Amino acid sequence: MNNRKIIYGPKSISSEEIKKKQNFENIITGLKKPPSTLWKITGFWGAIGTSIIALLLYNNYFKNHENENSAYEEKITLNEKISADNLPADTECLKTLNKEEDLKFESFFIDPKMAHVLNLEDGSVIKIKENSFITTSDLPVEIKLRVFRNKSEAFIAGVPMDYQDGAFESAGMIEIRGFQGGKPVGIHAEKPIEISLRLHKDPEAFSFYQLDEKTGSWSTYEAKFKEASKNTRQENSTQLINEEIRSNEDRITAITHELESITLPKREDFHLPSEKSRMFNLKFDPYEFPELRSLGNVQFEALPGQKNYNEVINTIWSKMALESISENEYLVKFTHPSGKEESLRVRPVLGGEAFEKALNKFSVALEAKLAKEKELENEMAELKRKNEERQAELLEKIQERDARLVENLKTGYSDENAEIIIASAEFSTTRWGVFNADRPVKYPFPIGQPMRMELAGKQFFPDQIFVFDLKKDVRYEFGNPLHDIKDFGINNNETVIIVRDSGNRLGYLRIDNRSELKDMETKEFTPIRAQDITIEYFKNLLHENRVRA
Repeated sequence: MNNRKIIYGPKSISSEEIKKKQNFENIITGLKKPPSTLWKITGFWGAIGTSIIALLLYNNYFKNHENENSAYEEKITLNEKISADNLPADTECLKTLNKEEDLKFESFFIDPKMAHVLNLEDGSVIKIKENSFITTSDLPVEIKLRVFRNKSEAFIAGVPMDYQDGAFESAGMIEIRGFQGGKPVGIHAEKPIEISLRLHKDPEAFSFYQLDEKTGSWSTYEAKFKEASKNTRQENSTQLINEEIRSNEDRITAITHELESITLPKREDFHLPSEKSRMFNLKFDPYEFPELRSLGNVQFEALPGQKNYNEVINTIWSKMALESISENEYLVKFTHPSGKEESLRVRPVLGGEAFEKALNKFSVALEAKLAKEKELENEMAELKRKNEERQAELLEKIQERDARLVENLKTGYSDENAEIIIASAEFSTTRWGVFNADRPVKYPFPIGQPMRMELAGKQFFPDQIFVFDLKKDVRYEFGNPLHDIKDFGINNNETVIIVRDSGNRLGYLRIDNRSELKDMETKEFTPIRAQDITIEYFKNLLHENRVRA
C-alpha cells in the first residue's frame, strides 16, 4: 500500500492491567486461610476472564503426523486368550522436560477383585468394576492419575497440542495409568473403566480426543458432555464474554492481514503514462514485438532517473534498435552518424482512445481497492469498539466475583468446584493414556520476513519457536513437519515467544502486538536457565500464577 497507514486503535486491556485492578493478592493477604485450600485449583489453561496463554511444548520425541484411524480404544475380543503375554504395551511415554518438577500423580492402591470409585482432588470421578484388570497375581493394583489444570503442568509433562493444521485449546485433560508390581496391567474389553472428567469451559464447541503416544498425534474419541447446574453456568458467564472477545480478535487479525496484503493498482499496470513530459513516439517492427502490436496505439515513456534523457530527445539519430529487457520494459539504443551511441530504458504507454479506456479501467480498479480498504477499516473499528465494551463488562464481573470469593474466605466456604466447573466429559476406556476435551484453533498469519534473534548478545538460530498468545488459550509451535520455522507468526495480541535451539538452550521475548515484532530489526531474547525449568517459573512467565477469575 502506498502512503497509507493502518491505525490499530487503542490498546486492549492487558492481563497485567486487569490483575492490578483486581489487586486480589493484597485483598486476601490479611484473611484467615480457610479449612481447605480454595486456590488449589487454578483451572485448566489459565484464568477465565483474563488474558490466556497457550501451552509451551519442549519435546522432540513426538512427530506431528496425524493418525485418523482408531476412532476409539483398541479392544481385546472375547475369544482372545487373556494372559500376561498379550497385555497392552501401555507405558508412560510422555517425555518430561524436568523429571523432578513433573506434575505428580494421585495414586490409589486397590484390590483388583473388587469394584471401586476413585474421587480425584479436582472433582473428577473414576469408576472401576470388579475384576476389571488383566493381572498375573492377587497383588494390589496401583491406579495413577493426574489432571492437567494449567499450561505449565502440561508443558513440563511434554504434552503435544497440535491437531491437523491447528493448535488445541483444552477444556480439561487427564492422564490415567495402571500397574501391578511396577508393570502395566491390561483392562478387560467387557469391563472398561468409566471416567467423569471435570471441565472448566463450556464444551459446546469442543470435541473429545485421545493421544497416540507413539506418534504424538490426537484422534477423536467417544465421550458425552454433561452440563453442570444452571447456577454454576451462570457463575461462569465470563466465559461467554471471553468467547465473543476472542471471536472479534480473530476477525481483527484476519482484517489486519487482509489490509496488509492490499496493493493499490499502478498506472504502469494499465500502460498509462506517469509523466507526459517523458513521452515520445517511436517506430518499431510490430511483427518483431507482437506484444506491443496487440496494445494498439503505443507510445513510449522514458523511465525516471536517466540523466541522458534530454540529450537523447534533443539529438537527431540515424539508427534505433528496440530490445526487450524485462516484462513491460525495453531498451532503446540510438546511433548517431558520428558513431556515438546512447540508450534509454522505456516502457510502452497508450495514447488516443486506448488511453481513455485504460484510464477508466484504472480508475475503477483504484476505487474498488480504496472502497475495500475503507470497508475493512470500518469493520475493524466497530469490532474494537465492541471489545472495549466487553472488556469493561468483563472487568466488572471479575471484580464482583473477587468480592464474592473474599466473602467466602471470611465464612470458611471452600466449594471451589461450584466456581469453576462448567461441565464434565463422560467416557470409558480399556486403554491407559491421555484424554482431552479440545477444539482446534487456527494458526496465526506468518510475519513473512527474515528474523535476527540474539540470546545473551550473540546471534541465535532456533530449531523451534513456541508462540503463546496472552489473549488466546493455545500454544503455536513452529519448527515441526506441520509448521516450518519460516511460517512463524503471531496474532495482534500480547504474546510470549519462547525459542529453543539444537543445544536445548531456551530464551523468551515479550511482544505487545504484531506490528511491534515486525518493526524490530533484532530480537533480543532473555535466556532461560536450566534451573529455571520448573512449573512455578513458567506459571510466572505465562501469567498463570494468579487467582482464577
